[in-house]
Amino acid sequence: MPTAAWKSTFPSMSDNAILVIADQKQFPPAVFLASRLAALRGSRNVEIVVASDWQPGLEQAREFGVPFTLLDIAKVHADLALPTSGYFTRAAYHSLFVPALLHSKYRRLIYLDVDTYCESEKIFSLFDLDMRGYAVAGVRDLIVPFHPNPFNAAELLSTLAIKPHDRLGAKYLNSGVLLIDLAAYRSERIEKRALGVIREQRLELRMVDQTVFNAILRMQWLELSPSFNMVTRAWATFVRRFAPPVIVHFTGSVKPWHRAFVDDHPVRRELPGFLKDTPWSTYIDDVNPPPRLIGNVRIPEPPSPQRPSWVGENLTALVRVLRDTPFADVEQGLTTLDFSALPAVE
Repeated sequence: MPTAAWKSTFPSMSDNAILVIADQKQFPPAVFLASRLAALRGSRNVEIVVASDWQPGLEQAREFGVPFTLLDIAKVHADLALPTSGYFTRAAYHSLFVPALLHSKYRRLIYLDVDTYCESEKIFSLFDLDMRGYAVAGVRDLIVPFHPNPFNAAELLSTLAIKPHDRLGAKYLNSGVLLIDLAAYRSERIEKRALGVIREQRLELRMVDQTVFNAILRMQWLELSPSFNMVTRAWATFVRRFAPPVIVHFTGSVKPWHRAFVDDHPVRRELPGFLKDTPWSTYIDDVNPPPRLIGNVRIPEPPSPQRPSWVGENLTALVRVLRDTPFADVEQGLTTLDFSALPAVE
């Protein structure tokens, strides 16, 4: 629990880092993301760290001469059974564990999923945020608590321990972007508690690390506006104008490295362009199946999933949350919101 009287004190010398974690399947996009962050960093004294359990990739990156720090995490809880499903791999869980490795080196950490994109250097402003004693700051997920189908409803009830009528719009964390105070993370024993949840199989890990974070934090985290974790399903809607994105998060099974990715975003061009002159120049071809043919006719690949629209009570709940939540980044002047972009609701 945060302390209401907590006051932030900032050292004269920066000791912050941005962390990206990747396994073999997503190592090249991690290099792209970290390289972009290194370019945006400019003269700021912030370390960019790519952590991976794929040692051949780490060695390739060292030989290539990347502008960021590499961290081998192959031995981190290597014996731990971690349930995986779909595009969720073991690497997803390391966002729970790696911060504990870094607490003695850095004061604060920004964790980013590999499938994110930083629109500007404004990401670095998060290091100046008064976290008010919380161990974690992040963004409310705009899908799970606003589309309470049976899967999402079960996730909300099991992780947040709320009553069924409180599901719609609940404060459920999207773990793809996290600002972490490492001293508080350690003092609250978040890694140890996460290991307990996983080992004791207390929960069905539907959303892997995200399920664990929500079960441990139970809504006790500092809320940021969607600007700092703009999931693509919101990016294609009024939410993008309401909260101009600093970080875009390409959630879902179709990622920017898939040819089926059709969103009109610069990453579609930048990622392949970056990779062509690296040791991972064949990555895009490797992760995309060959085109399907009927005779000599190529069958087009399915596009990215259609973006869901919030309607009825779901839309009302979303607008109320966006309108009424005291987002910490907005209150402290890091970002501004355009309330005229919100649709009228009853």
